[in-house]
Amino acid sequence: MAHLHFSNIALHLRLKLPTSALRSEVAANPEIVGQTLADAVIAFERKHRLGYYPALDFYRSQTDFDAELLNAIDGIAWIACQMAHKEVVRSLRGAFSRVSIDSIQSAVHLLPPVRPNQLNAAFKLAQHFTPDSVKLVVNVSVLQRHAGQEGLTGYTRKMAWKWLTEKFERVEVLHAELISSKE
Repeated sequence: MAHLHFSNIALHLRLKLPTSALRSEVAANPEIVGQTLADAVIAFERKHRLGYYPALDFYRSQTDFDAELLNAIDGIAWIACQMAHKEVVRSLRGAFSRVSIDSIQSAVHLLPPVRPNQLNAAFKLAQHFTPDSVKLVVNVSVLQRHAGQEGLTGYTRKMAWKWLTEKFERVEVLHAELISSKE
């Protein structure tokens, strides 16, 4: 008689919500808010000659930065995270025995991967600050008939991508790691 084994895997994902889906849930256009924030960040960097674009938390403590703009970004980013959470759990339940979100964060809160003198810096910064992308860690359980772990993380990566690609504008499976395996 074959034994069944549960393997728990952590999937590190970066997802971009469909523009139309996010626009239907928020009052402001996320792309315009992202562009406006990028313009404000560029102006701030030029005025203060920082040499880089800090993460958003830096601007919260600056008295000469638009607090309402930061609040608008935070609100849209929060909704984007809620939408992504709900859709990931719903979509992956069809592929895995158990699905839970370990962490979720809007990409706008990460350090921008753009430098002031970089080619197309303004465009890339506006993309970064458009609150439609999230990074998350999803824990999933896979039920197997044998205990072999070879290829399990690759299989899990492919399944997650397959089940999410129709629901999101962009799906990146950054990393998958085996957490535990039990009979």
